[in-house]
Formats: sequence, structure tokens, C-alpha cells
Amino acid sequence: MITNWLGHWGRKLFGFTLVELLITISIIVILAGLLLPSLQHAKERTKGIACSNNLKQIGLTQSMYSNDFNDWIVPGRDADAIFAFELLSGTRRRSYMSQTQTPSYGLKYYGDELTKGSFVCPMETTKFGRDYNVLFGFTHYGYNTWLCGDSCSTATTNYNHHKLSNITNPSVTIFSGDTEALNSSHIIAMGRLSYRHGGVNPPNMGSLVYGTGRSNIVYLDGHVSNVRGQTGTSELEKGFSY
Repeated sequence: MITNWLGHWGRKLFGFTLVELLITISIIVILAGLLLPSLQHAKERTKGIACSNNLKQIGLTQSMYSNDFNDWIVPGRDADAIFAFELLSGTRRRSYMSQTQTPSYGLKYYGDELTKGSFVCPMETTKFGRDYNVLFGFTHYGYNTWLCGDSCSTATTNYNHHKLSNITNPSVTIFSGDTEALNSSHIIAMGRLSYRHGGVNPPNMGSLVYGTGRSNIVYLDGHVSNVRGQTGTSELEKGFSY
């Protein structure tokens, strides 16, 4: 009698019916469905903040470069074909090339085969590499060619190198930002920015299109903004005179 009574209440206290189990699983699934999007959004936001911090640091090093080089803004590519990110990091993209003569200013670059350091956008899944068809041959950030110039460009457009004395409004002058270009470190149009934050913007080599998200860009005064997709060059030519 006592044994039967204990067995009965033991089942009541510790057992689950199939219906109860299904209800419990359903509740867990619903809660997971509610929480996972929030967790994903928080993860993307954290990566976006890290990207902004990278660009702020890049903007700061540009000021340091100008201070060391008679107010010249760091060139997008100088006469020796050295790119802006190489000049700001003090490291060439190819290990077999001689080191540049500029200091690192605290930025870290490990060449075009290691995807780490100050020039990596955490939101970008495509890595650095030497195959320009599928990998970023330079970095995840590009430089405003209209501002920084390109001494080695063969384009008909004259991309001039500027000094700080040419700047009329540094708060609207774009210096650097997320790039979608696999085969270039230059931003020649707003369509070459990568609008990868909060959306989709696959990297490419030529088409001046923009994706569904937003792009992080740093201005010459050092502040970072998050902008929606645009085309044309007018935004890249703001805030300075030729």
C-alpha cells in the first residue's frame, strides 16, 4: 500500500507526460526565436563599433602624418607606388619588399596574406590575399582618391595630392572608409564603398554599385559616420579646394 502510494506521487513529482514535454520544447523554441535575432543584432553592433574604432585610429594617424610631413595629407599612392596604409603602418604589403621610411604611428599591418591588424573590418568575411578575383588584395579600407591623390594613376582623371591648407571644411571631407574593391585601395566613387553593415554588399572589382546596408567612413576632422548607399563622386569632393 505504502509502496503503491509512493510510486504514484513519485510519478506526479518527477515524471513528464508527452504533452508536457512537447509544451516545454515549444516554449524553448519560441524563446530561442525571440532571443537569437537580438543576439545577432548585438554581435553585428559590436563588430560595427570595432570597425568605427579602427577608422578613428586611421584618421588620427593621418593627422600625425600631416604633422610630420609639412601638412601634406598622406597620399593614396605616392611616386614610389607606396600606398597610404603602408605609409601609415610603416610596413609594405609584400614581405620581400623593403620597409618604408615612415613610422608606424601605432597601426598594425601584417601584409596581404594575413587578415589581422588595424585595417581589418570585423564585418567583412572576405580575407586578404593575392588573388584579386576572390580576396582583398590590399585592405578592407580604402582612401579618398580625390583628396589623397594617386601619383601612379594612368586614369584620365587628375587625382591631386592635397595639403591641409587646401581643406575648407574637414568635417565633410571624407578621408577613408569601408571599401568593396578587391583590386584597389582607392575610393573613386561612393559606389566603391562597401555598405556591409546591417546589410549585404559583396566585394567586387569594377561595378560602381552599393549594397543594402551602411558604410563606415572617417572624415578629415577625425569623426566617423555611418552612411547609406550612394553613387557619384560629389561627396568625395566636398570640403577642399583644388
